[in-house]
Amino acid sequence: MSSETADADTGLTSEHVLLVAMLVIASYMFVESFSFGRSAAYFPRLMSAVTIVGTSLLLVRNYLPSPLYEYVAESSDMMSSYSPGEEEGEGDSDFDPARGRPIPASAFTVFALVAYVLGAYYVGLFWVTPVFVFVFTSWFRLGWISRIALSAAGLGIIYAFMVVMNVNFKQGFLV
Repeated sequence: MSSETADADTGLTSEHVLLVAMLVIASYMFVESFSFGRSAAYFPRLMSAVTIVGTSLLLVRNYLPSPLYEYVAESSDMMSSYSPGEEEGEGDSDFDPARGRPIPASAFTVFALVAYVLGAYYVGLFWVTPVFVFVFTSWFRLGWISRIALSAAGLGIIYAFMVVMNVNFKQGFLV
């Protein structure tokens, strides 16, 4: 029996596995957040609760009423819609000389997120966030005004977190 047949028989996809894994991790985070102090528990509890609600909605989306289903199931995949000139089947090819990109968009996204996390650890989230946003929006060729505005918005959001949560995101391991 091939894996496609097995998947068709059980209805289990890699998306289901990922969603269940996220649900389990978020549930663990939510439970463990009660062992933190009141102010320290706020952010992990809030983020894990949002993740639990979101993944639960995605897991049961086929059973939701029509208006809620349309909201939950609507795709907002940036990587498949960033280049309107693409032809069918061209998609995420390895190297496209016309675009001048040596790696697919999905690989860049993974690389950029890993670099963002490592940069935030070593230098500080406050300094890395606007750089990450600018580089990411540049990769997807947004206009200059959008790049600058989104980078400033990222800086504003991280600053608001610093003020509200009273946490110093300007410090990293090295700085």
